[in-house]
Amino acid sequence: MFKNEDRQICFTLVVNNLGIKYGHRDDIDHLIVVLEDHYDIEIDWRGDLYSGITLDWNYKQCHDDLSMPNYIKKVLEQYQPDPIQYSPKSQLLPKEDPGTLLEQDVEQYIRQVVGSLLYYARVVDLTISFLPSAELLQKKQTPQIKPCNVSNSS
Repeated sequence: MFKNEDRQICFTLVVNNLGIKYGHRDDIDHLIVVLEDHYDIEIDWRGDLYSGITLDWNYKQCHDDLSMPNYIKKVLEQYQPDPIQYSPKSQLLPKEDPGTLLEQDVEQYIRQVVGSLLYYARVVDLTISFLPSAELLQKKQTPQIKPCNVSNSS
């Protein structure tokens, strides 16, 4: 975050997205003039989209809701193009050798999936339940496939 000592203005810059908080209209007008001297800029006064994050401002209650519509759907499509089909007769995944080291490409795939979901969790939804697994994966240098013990107690 960048702050100006002489004006009530601060901003963040992510790639080509500039998010600006200002106290006085003169401060933002000054920044716009400076930017327009050097760049072609577009201004979205509503401020409802920043770096892929949708912002729903509620000025009366002094908060905003963050969302990333369709982000999870896109992650699932990218990393699981053929979703697993569950049915009463087929619910278990194939068994793996409990000590099999993951091949490097599989390990990279897992890191990409976890990274994509961690980004969403940190930005929008902290309640995603995989966070302990992601933390363990980050600490473990040689991830292994381990089978889950699934029993039918009926």
